[in-house]
Amino acid sequence: MTTGLMTTQLLADSRVSQVVGPISADLNGEIAILDPASGLYFGLNEVGAFIWKRIGTGCLISEISAAVRETYEVPPEDCDADILQLLEEFLDR
Repeated sequence: MTTGLMTTQLLADSRVSQVVGPISADLNGEIAILDPASGLYFGLNEVGAFIWKRIGTGCLISEISAAVRETYEVPPEDCDADILQLLEEFLDR
């Protein structure tokens, strides 16, 4: 992602965490997130909610990937690509 002059590249050893501001609510295993500053909201399915909760306290992307693969039995290549895509969406918003 490129923002102004700063480029953020997500790697397996990148530490990620939730930013202050968005409000989230658990809705029977799924999560709704509202960003009061922008007025935007979006929902996460069960796996997205699992990832959102993991980054609540901060962790490495490789730790998220290992936990998702173990919990949901997802092939590593699919898992890593999907996690990076979701995290990039979080960064964009």
